[in-house]
Amino acid sequence: MIFVFLWGLDMSLIIFVFIYIFLFAFGFSVLLMPLVLSWASRRGLVAHPKKERLHTTPIPLLGGVGIFAAFYLTIIIHLIVIKIGFPFVSSWIQELAPYIEGALKNLNKFLVIMFCGSMIFFMGLIDDLKVLGPKRKLFFETVMGIILFMNGIAITLFGAHFGLNMVVTVLWVIAITNAFNLLDNIDGLAAGVAFIAAFMLLLFCLRGGQILISMLLLIFMGSLLGFLKYNYPPARIFMGDCGSLFIGFMMSTLIIMCTFYYESQVSLVPLVAPLMILSVPIYDTVSVIIIRIKNKQSPFVGDKNHFSHRLLKVGMTHREAVSFICLVGLCTGMGALSLTSSDISSQIVLLVQTILLVMLLHILKMVKTNNNRPQ
Repeated sequence: MIFVFLWGLDMSLIIFVFIYIFLFAFGFSVLLMPLVLSWASRRGLVAHPKKERLHTTPIPLLGGVGIFAAFYLTIIIHLIVIKIGFPFVSSWIQELAPYIEGALKNLNKFLVIMFCGSMIFFMGLIDDLKVLGPKRKLFFETVMGIILFMNGIAITLFGAHFGLNMVVTVLWVIAITNAFNLLDNIDGLAAGVAFIAAFMLLLFCLRGGQILISMLLLIFMGSLLGFLKYNYPPARIFMGDCGSLFIGFMMSTLIIMCTFYYESQVSLVPLVAPLMILSVPIYDTVSVIIIRIKNKQSPFVGDKNHFSHRLLKVGMTHREAVSFICLVGLCTGMGALSLTSSDISSQIVLLVQTILLVMLLHILKMVKTNNNRPQ
């Protein structure tokens, strides 16, 4: 059902293009990571062991540079190729013309996303090289959120109410951007969860015939997967704030751009689907902040109260913990995908099911690790 809308095109062509751009971004990312790793090591740009960190040896930072470069260069190279007009590309353009025409109408939004994404990346890069502090980062993220909103990249939850929509949009961008920053607490976790969430979002976009967003998501996923080759436990490189903030920002923005309305009937999909797709980073962020406030600690100071840390304490290995959390994200994401083919009563059931799953995770997180505790 996902690809039904594609039958009007040459099915084999669109699948080939999708696979091609994904593999191109993946290959680019895989090739770039060793270069970034070597450069960061030579410059001493490494994450040293600390009390709130799990690694015991210095690990090179700035893997986010490879993710960012693979994502942007894949886009730029292919824009140049299209502009030059290679023969085989011209045939693709003719076949995809109806969808490209629609994408061109949103070209301004695309350019705004690319601009703001690059600004968030460079803010994170500066923070990796020289700590900026949470207030400066929050201010900068707020500015980027306002720029998105003023250019039509907005959550319109409150209809025509300009002020409320802007507040919700900016808060969403800040929340998801920092959620992935906080989620980057063990090897492979942030990139793995982002890859799963992007895949679920891709399925939504394919269902809605959103070619441009689908291609951006595939390039994004390819860039993440290339990084995961070097970051999956045991990690050889960390993404740093430049990577985690960029990933979070792109997820928050692309999920705004994805249209969740497919029918005129009353539906909870536009409100609930994004929350279900990103339930893992949202839950981890909220729970950690609550714990830090309860312990009278700053919400911005790192600790070992993340869900991943609890899984390690109950006996899971790094790989098992990352795989477990990614599978949870896949389960809630699949539930979100099911929303579009359900009536409103079934949508409520799926939402409650997701809430119960999160509650089970919370119970697991609260499990004591002392084997001698009273039964």
